[in-house]
Amino acid sequence: MNPLRTLAATSILESFFILGSFTQMIPNEKVRRTRRLKLNQWAATLLARTIRLEIQVSRPEPRSAGKAGRLILANHHSVLDLIALASLEECVFVTSQEMAETPVVGSLARMSGSEFVERRNRENREAELQTLANLLREGRTIILFPEATTGNGEALRRFRNGLLGAALQVPGVEIIPLYLQYETVGGRPLSAANRDRVFLPLELPIPRHLWRLFTNPKVRLHARYLPGFAAVECQTAQELAERAETAVRAWFRPILEAPMTF
Repeated sequence: MNPLRTLAATSILESFFILGSFTQMIPNEKVRRTRRLKLNQWAATLLARTIRLEIQVSRPEPRSAGKAGRLILANHHSVLDLIALASLEECVFVTSQEMAETPVVGSLARMSGSEFVERRNRENREAELQTLANLLREGRTIILFPEATTGNGEALRRFRNGLLGAALQVPGVEIIPLYLQYETVGGRPLSAANRDRVFLPLELPIPRHLWRLFTNPKVRLHARYLPGFAAVECQTAQELAERAETAVRAWFRPILEAPMTF
């Protein structure tokens, strides 16, 4: 444990809360969200450096930028995913209402300009799709984790398509598959023996997960942006999900359980 590093990370989060509270006084919703996204990227960049999250980025040749937004679809392991991607993108995260109800993390997510969806029922699904479509019309970059949960690195879950229909409502939206691969912890290759230092098991409370992340040795992550495609190339949300999943799965390398000893 490094007390100075933990104190620095805590100070960054406190500054984020304080500065984020001032954005609540901005009356224009679009301007308020833009300020929050910029603040989020600033804080995430500092936080990544402070907790020693080293991010290697691979990107294909950029496409010509249009007026519509981008929808990034990534695999999901950890809260580190959010810190890494927020440092790389001025982006809107879409997460669950359960996350909004989680102490501390929910407040951080609201301050960062995230959008929350109710996965426990679909009564408001049409309104949620319209909200995401409006963000894409504004030219925002939206990040979704279509596995809808964190994984332990042993398998890539099927990409769900429930919210992807928003991209089909807006002409010019680009879909970008993104593969996140954690490579080392403290200089050692990520394995079944040390993955809990990085990954978020479903049974682990979020505060304990954050404590592990803040006290970790250096973690190296490879964020691999895969070639994008226009949403209109797909006829349905299911087709869109399958195409993005296929692209990510081509790079996926599972972490195997450690062999049993006798």
